[in-house]
Amino acid sequence: MKNPFSNLWGTPYIYLYGGATGDTIFGMDIVRLLNTKVPHARVLFLSTRRNNFSRDLVAPLSSISFLTFTKGNIYSWLALLFLACIPHKILVHEPMSSPMPLWWKIVLRIATLRRGSMEVRCTPQPTEHFIPKRVQVVGFDPRTDQIFDTIPRILNAWGIGTFPPLPAHLDASVYKGGVVEKKPYIVLHLFAPSTLRSEPVTKGRELLSAIQKNFPSHQLLLTCAASEFSRAQRMAEGLAAKIYCDLSAATLVSLIAGADVYIGVDTGITHIACHLDIPSVVLGNRSNPCWLPYYAPRATILFDQKRCGCNGDKTGDCREETPEGPVYRCLFDIPIESIIAATKNALTT
Repeated sequence: MKNPFSNLWGTPYIYLYGGATGDTIFGMDIVRLLNTKVPHARVLFLSTRRNNFSRDLVAPLSSISFLTFTKGNIYSWLALLFLACIPHKILVHEPMSSPMPLWWKIVLRIATLRRGSMEVRCTPQPTEHFIPKRVQVVGFDPRTDQIFDTIPRILNAWGIGTFPPLPAHLDASVYKGGVVEKKPYIVLHLFAPSTLRSEPVTKGRELLSAIQKNFPSHQLLLTCAASEFSRAQRMAEGLAAKIYCDLSAATLVSLIAGADVYIGVDTGITHIACHLDIPSVVLGNRSNPCWLPYYAPRATILFDQKRCGCNGDKTGDCREETPEGPVYRCLFDIPIESIIAATKNALTT
């Protein structure tokens, strides 16, 4: 049996987060930039939620260790003793619209007990009046700044030095997927963990039908998580779209890497496509624009502001009620014609 504490030794850099795919891609970019100055540095990703997809996404990378660190697991509490043994440089993203969980605060404090430790908080605004000396704050404005642009500042706050930014990149060759599709094809990912950022079934059917009509020589591959399979089936019913459900990280990366175009909503899977440098059409929203992939030169980001009530910091009234639940109006109102035009442009440039 593998020692559950083995990943804790000799890893002074820690990224504490909730395990989401987009946050995982963000952490992978931190490690890539760190390794340009500290080539053999390893970073421990402590995920406070179980996410096998994120675990498998970082598995091929020798510079990253991944550990599920849930408060309900006795091993996590025992591991806190190991975290207290050596100094750490630890990074955390403060949640934008809710208080930092108590479990996160416990981990952060224990991991920085030793002299020489440092905690970096990447936050839209400091949530405490008193900031301890061990804490460095990397602030950003979620309405105007891009979250990936904070990476050089994070490493500078860790005391590593100044860095020029690196272009987004994900090496598909390290992922051994089990699916080989006949080309050409277009990959669509129209679901996010929240219905607010997902395409409703009716709109998704209209989009699939329009793509099928305008690009008859391309296969349409619709990807989804297991919890989204029922909606994907209704979306693709009667149309020439093939559904890929609950793929492993390696298989999904390989599938997207072979696509002529990727079309997806604002979610972590879209960041994978953009890091693979696949021509992408991003069906975005203005609720949390700091996470939109403006770093990707081959991405076209769409949203419609006519009825948008977003404030850019996850607040505001911008909801269109649908049978599946509320959807951001700035996503819901994107014209099908605009998506088709962006897809045509992506195929020809």
